[in-house]
Amino acid sequence: MNFSNKKELLAACVDKMIEAHNEFEVELKRTTSNIIEEIFIMMSNLDEHFHCRTKFEMDLKRFYPDIYEDKIGRQYDSAYEKMKTILQKGVEQGIISPDTNLDFAVFLILETIYNILIRPETFVTKKISVIDAFRYIIIYFFRGISTDKGIAIMDEKINEMKNIK
Repeated sequence: MNFSNKKELLAACVDKMIEAHNEFEVELKRTTSNIIEEIFIMMSNLDEHFHCRTKFEMDLKRFYPDIYEDKIGRQYDSAYEKMKTILQKGVEQGIISPDTNLDFAVFLILETIYNILIRPETFVTKKISVIDAFRYIIIYFFRGISTDKGIAIMDEKINEMKNIK
């Protein structure tokens, strides 16, 4: 495929990045038995690529705001719907408390994640990596809205993570 300029090439690369992430999510949903397992697999796949992708997105926002807004900025609505679907599925599975305000819970977790991504320097002073901060926040958040069944599954997954390290 030929591109007439660097901006076109960059937009195509961003499309490929989003497509690869979407394919990962589809495969994850297909191969997991509950949302806690899904979340822990996502967390176990956080690595140096997370850092690179975050930096890439911030540079994209700074130097190519139109591409950022068109490709990444619109991902918020998609992420909102995906997270709400995950939480609804968790309620159906008896993992997430049915009295959880799903709209507020989705808003809270997405805003927290976004804050981690745009202000990673905050965690340097706390002597914690951005990836570990992300993991702790996800675990604390989901423990807070989980039923006893969900907490038991989380505890099992946390113990598995400890045994791997």
